[in-house]
Amino acid sequence: MKLIRLLAAAGVAALVLLAVPGAGPALAANEVNINSPSDIAYTSYPALSGAVSQSGSNATVTKVDLALTSVDGWTSENATLTYTSGAQNSSAFSGSGSNVSFSWTQEPNYNGRYTFTVNGTGTYNGGLGGTRTETGRSTRSFDIEVAPAKPSGVAAGMPENSTQVTVTWNPNPEPDIAFYQVLRSYAGGNPATVGSPVGPSSKPTFHDDLSGKAQGAYKYSVQAVRRARTCKTESSDEACSRGIPGPISAQSAAVTVRATPASTTTSTTIKGSTGAGTTGGGSTGGGSTGGGTTGGSTRTTTPGGKSAPRNTGGYAPGGNVDLSQFGALLGGNGKPTNSGAVNEGTYDPDLKYNPSEQPAESGGGDSLITIGGASVPAPSEDWVRFIGAGSLATALLVHVLWFKQQVDRIPLEAITE
Repeated sequence: MKLIRLLAAAGVAALVLLAVPGAGPALAANEVNINSPSDIAYTSYPALSGAVSQSGSNATVTKVDLALTSVDGWTSENATLTYTSGAQNSSAFSGSGSNVSFSWTQEPNYNGRYTFTVNGTGTYNGGLGGTRTETGRSTRSFDIEVAPAKPSGVAAGMPENSTQVTVTWNPNPEPDIAFYQVLRSYAGGNPATVGSPVGPSSKPTFHDDLSGKAQGAYKYSVQAVRRARTCKTESSDEACSRGIPGPISAQSAAVTVRATPASTTTSTTIKGSTGAGTTGGGSTGGGSTGGGTTGGSTRTTTPGGKSAPRNTGGYAPGGNVDLSQFGALLGGNGKPTNSGAVNEGTYDPDLKYNPSEQPAESGGGDSLITIGGASVPAPSEDWVRFIGAGSLATALLVHVLWFKQQVDRIPLEAITE
């Protein structure tokens, strides 16, 4: 009897232990595994992959929480994704029941240090204790150091007759651009950095001076640099010294340096003549009675081809112009002369006039009469007729006026009687 009582007591105790949660042996567990990422720096966005499994009788993974968090201290960029058993879930999850896999790709706007966290929840049948719930957790930290995109819209311009070049381009879409670096090449050579970096801006602009540079074509390109994980604050240039450079833009922006034509001067001197004069000479020598040499003029030719004469000596009124090259037209006294006779009735360009001679009387016109030593024209017959006609007209007018006055004084009746 005692043996039977001991066995019965042991059986009851075993049932009690099984009924108390956690009192029995561990029969199930929730496991969370992360396959990717590793704790390294990625130059492209990695897939965040792994699996959550639940062991035990009738085990089921009921929930999976994915979270990506920035931990670099200067940007808070978070992303989450949740799997729920029996619901329509994201394509990032696959599988069901006791094992659920995931592959999640995120592209944060900022480079930096990130932490990936996975929380798993599962259930299983605990026997006499009913359904039991298990949870699991796993984390992984890594770096994102993705290069920026190639700058677009690069253009270079240089005004005419200037050596100042202005380079512009479109701002990059990445919000964590540290700076831009401008590169220049000459005559088809390899591009090299020029000038100081240009900070991020809505309208990035760079100025370059090509004064003193060789003639030829200069091409410009631009490279963007993003912040790396060493950037702890956005305003710290020192912390961002290790940037992530991107690809260099195409060398499509070009300017050409041309030679500036120098001003050339050509002189053309008009030779003067030397001789006696009454008022003095030209620019060299000359006095009150002496001769001189007339000055010359200098013609300056500008780069545009236009010329502007400049009188350097002036033309003095004294002296004679050298006409020795026109000997065929000069007489024996060195003065121009008429080389041929003029036919009667033709135009004679030389007016033969001598002030000491009096003009001879012509055959026509009025004759001259002398009055008191002076010669005046004698009245002609037409003049006399004009005077007589005028006197007769005047007398007739006076008579008509007198007759009118008499008529006005005598009444009309008296005349008719």
